[in-house]
Amino acid sequence: FLQSLKLLLEDSYRDQKTRIGLEHLFREIGQMYEAATCINDKEHLKEFVRYFPNIAARLLIDGHPLELMDGDAAHVPITWVKAVMREVAGELHDPKVLVLSILGVQSSGKSTLLNTMFGIQFK
Repeated sequence: FLQSLKLLLEDSYRDQKTRIGLEHLFREIGQMYEAATCINDKEHLKEFVRYFPNIAARLLIDGHPLELMDGDAAHVPITWVKAVMREVAGELHDPKVLVLSILGVQSSGKSTLLNTMFGIQFK
């Protein structure tokens, strides 16, 4: 699954007109997870979505950002975020997970600060 996801994203980056980022996929996966937890027939959907938080947690640990708030809809998928953070804590074998939030207006240097602090490329 992760390999297929990587190939899809690489193809997307080549064609800038239809750029799909990992954040878009995380958003949709989070929505599916949230919807599945609200349905009464949880056994059927549980099989379908139960691995989503683990996949997102592994990608988050590998350095990919996770959108906590859908900026387009001003919605925070609490159930999804909690599930992913539980998986992160389990993967790291540590119940304490530290979260760093950077707020600021557009083009104020938020990504530059994070790139400098951690030596990786935030967008």
